[in-house]
Amino acid sequence: MLELGIKSLIAYLIGGMLGSLILGKLRGVDIRSLGSGNAGATNALRTQGKAFGLLVLIIDIAKGVLVVRLLPAAPLPFVPVDPLLAREWLVLACGLAVILGHVYP
Repeated sequence: MLELGIKSLIAYLIGGMLGSLILGKLRGVDIRSLGSGNAGATNALRTQGKAFGLLVLIIDIAKGVLVVRLLPAAPLPFVPVDPLLAREWLVLACGLAVILGHVYP
C-alpha cells in the first residue's frame, strides 16, 4: 500500500510540471499572461509559435509515457515492493495520477 501511495504521489507531482511553464521560464515569458491565459500547448502554439508549441506538446506527452512505463517498475529507496499489489493496478494508478496532476496542478 505504501508503494502505491508514494508512486501515485510522484506521478501526480510529475504531471503537475507543465511543459509550457518550464519552457516559458527558460524563454522569459509567462504563458499564462498571454493569449487565452491557459498554460496548454494550444495557447503556447498561438502565442509563441510552432516550435515552442511542439516542444510543449512533446514534454506533456513524454511525461505521461515515462511515468506509466518507468515509474511502476522503479525501485525506490525505503519503499518496499508490495507483493500483494498487482503491477497492472499500479500502472493504472500512476497513469491516473499523472493525468490528474496535469489537469489539476
